Amino acid sequence: MKALINRFSRTSLLILTTLSLGVILPNALFASGSVCFSQGYVEVDVLAGSDTLVSIPFHRSVEHVGTLAAVPAQSNGEAVLSAAGDDPEWETDAYNDLYFVRFIDGSLQGLCFTVVSNDSSVLTVDDLGADFSGLTAGVKFELIPYWTLETLFPPAEDNGLTPSTGKLTFQRKTQLLYPNLAGTGINLSVSAVYFFTTNDGWLEDTSGFPDASNVIIYPDTYIIIRQPSSVADTSISLSGSVDMHPLTTSLATEVGTKQDNFVSLNRPIPVTLAQSGLASGFVESTGKLSFQRKDELLVFDNTTAATNRSASKIFFMTGGSWFEDTSGFPNADSFLIQPGSAMIVRKAANDGDTDFAVTTAPY
Repeated sequence: MKALINRFSRTSLLILTTLSLGVILPNALFASGSVCFSQGYVEVDVLAGSDTLVSIPFHRSVEHVGTLAAVPAQSNGEAVLSAAGDDPEWETDAYNDLYFVRFIDGSLQGLCFTVVSNDSSVLTVDDLGADFSGLTAGVKFELIPYWTLETLFPPAEDNGLTPSTGKLTFQRKTQLLYPNLAGTGINLSVSAVYFFTTNDGWLEDTSGFPDASNVIIYPDTYIIIRQPSSVADTSISLSGSVDMHPLTTSLATEVGTKQDNFVSLNRPIPVTLAQSGLASGFVESTGKLSFQRKDELLVFDNTTAATNRSASKIFFMTGGSWFEDTSGFPNADSFLIQPGSAMIVRKAANDGDTDFAVTTAPY
């Protein structure tokens, strides 16, 4: 990933979307904290002979909710977070690489950092180039396991996908493609391809077919499900904990060239562009014409079968409002981003710094 990430208490709520039917269930208490979270699910149609771009609008159950005991020490690309209060008695190095810390408040609110080591009360995270000096004692954080290929789509269960009959290309069925989060420029090729068999589980399509069970799916991006034409249309169910806190997505820029950022909103209900919070990380165009264009938002429509799918709509901002890049440039403030959607924020050439989009829960 690029430097600096590039990248629930409610009554029952029924979510009806164009993806399918989802439910946010009443409060459930998780792990070692006293914070309540709601559970939910959405179903996503996956067409044969097609690429389905999908994000995961839920996170896994929170392992721990805590506060910082002090300003984190930071050196050599890592930050050391000491938990305040009683020793949580974490097992040493139990969270390495497969868990992340997300700050609930403070100067890094909503950002996620991968745990690289831990002891009984200290978490060391990859700092991703962020400045941790603005954090203070008492800042709240969550410790959450990443979704992995194994946990999101268990190979031994009916996961809605079709297992390959072997490792060779002609034996391939469902494949998962990962966008190139570390690449520079636009229209980037995927960075990796994965598939699974009933006997071997998840594997990467590269020399030796290494095990890919623990390949993580970052919270603010998406994956591409590629189905061959030889399988039937199907659907997948996505479920987990609904986040009630602000979420922050980092948006990389490059000097002298546009930069694609592969993002998602991680909200389980439809959200309008005006509500989305994307504007907080968006550079507005100076007008509606192409030569006046700055940042753009590309969205995708999975309802028709296609591979190497192009964006179905492109949006931009000017004068504080969203507009669609089509005949007449209609206002798009009320355009709905559906749960599980995939998007590309195409940043205009800039200074190479990172912008941030902060989304708040619309429920």
